Amino acid sequence: DDMLYYDEYYDRGDDPPHFVARPQTFTVEAGQSLIIPCDVENQGSLKLVIKKVDMDGREHLLWVGREKMARTRRLEMELGTAKLSINHARASDAGTYTCHFDTSPPVELKHRLDVLHQPTVRATVPPEHRVAKGTSVTLACEAKGNPTPAIRWTRQEGPLPSGQRIQEGFSITLEGVDRHVEGTYLCTADNGIGQAATAAIAVIVEYSPEITTEKAVVRTGDGDQVQLVCLIHGRPAPSVFWSHDGDPVNDDEGVTVEIVHPSTRHNHSPNNNHLSLTHTAHRHTLTLNHVTEKDFGAYMCVASNTQGESSAVIQITGLPRPPHLTSSPNGGETDSYTLTW
Repeated sequence: DDMLYYDEYYDRGDDPPHFVARPQTFTVEAGQSLIIPCDVENQGSLKLVIKKVDMDGREHLLWVGREKMARTRRLEMELGTAKLSINHARASDAGTYTCHFDTSPPVELKHRLDVLHQPTVRATVPPEHRVAKGTSVTLACEAKGNPTPAIRWTRQEGPLPSGQRIQEGFSITLEGVDRHVEGTYLCTADNGIGQAATAAIAVIVEYSPEITTEKAVVRTGDGDQVQLVCLIHGRPAPSVFWSHDGDPVNDDEGVTVEIVHPSTRHNHSPNNNHLSLTHTAHRHTLTLNHVTEKDFGAYMCVASNTQGESSAVIQITGLPRPPHLTSSPNGGETDSYTLTW
């Protein structure tokens, strides 16, 4: 078997084989083609063996004499030469290529192939990242490519919470989050080869309801129409109910509830019911038609979700507003003024 050591080859007085090419390092971009030279003198009847060792150390036999051992069609041996051509190089082609004669001692020539390829990137946290208000969260991405890509972070909605437009590194930490840090965070990997790659992570902050009122005290009189407004933010979306002096405002009092989609324009004209509830996005409104004295008192809007509960009070009163003087300060009367309320 001519794969065994060829001691008898030297016994015949023949010169040993000698590689003409010198060891080289080839650097190509993915998709390019190249030739690995194994040009030899004094080959005689010996079979040229071409082997490859991957970047992770695994060895593959590519060619023995005229017999192709590699399974890929992208590797070819030029007829009548000792040149191995690699077509449309891939990242997996990188490694050390050895031209080898199994003599004693062996005769070898080693070439190194480095394949540059554009980056890929993936988020190592869920693409939709839900976090509780006040906690800290670290967003991280993993990038591959040759050369090693740099990662930069941006936010679709504008600057990052730090105030910077771009931050570099494999991860970014958001401290003490609130709803103002919500948005889509983009990690972009770039190594100068081909296109940069981007992964997106949506940060959604869950927080207990936050309520503000348009007016804390509403002054009114018999027959008026009154609107009480609570502006409520929370995530998950809070459930809201109203009470009057501790008693629920419900259907027993002839209440209609109307939910208005945020995208539709809505000029609310309350129906004939004495009470009606509407909410558009974050604005929750309790409307009272034809107010009477028994409508006076404390109205509370209560909002709750999985993160907590919050409430706000609006007072309806028949008491007049503070009076103000409407007569001229230079009036002719010495001991009387006109007051309006």
